[in-house]
Amino acid sequence: DKDLTSSGRTADDEYQRTIGALFAVFWIMRLDIDGKDSFCYGMDENWKIRDSSSTSWSDTHRDPEELTKRMAFHERTDWRAIQQLLMSAGLFQWQDSKRVHDEG
Repeated sequence: DKDLTSSGRTADDEYQRTIGALFAVFWIMRLDIDGKDSFCYGMDENWKIRDSSSTSWSDTHRDPEELTKRMAFHERTDWRAIQQLLMSAGLFQWQDSKRVHDEG
């Protein structure tokens, strides 16, 4: 099918996947601000950060286990290890006891 990309997905699917991946990196870079909630719970229909108490979880079209899984991931993830990964990759560095963006 000529409407599929080399991955076998539609261009729209690939676009959505790319934007999702960029959001994931953005949120992980903001772990110390609002990144944990954003990464785990996403955004609501008004682009506001959701958390475990957001009203959007009462939507009847959602899998009833979705919130439980997201909460478990939020609570059990080794966020410190993820931050260390970013530091090891050179995306952040410590300066005056603060984590700062490496602009170099």
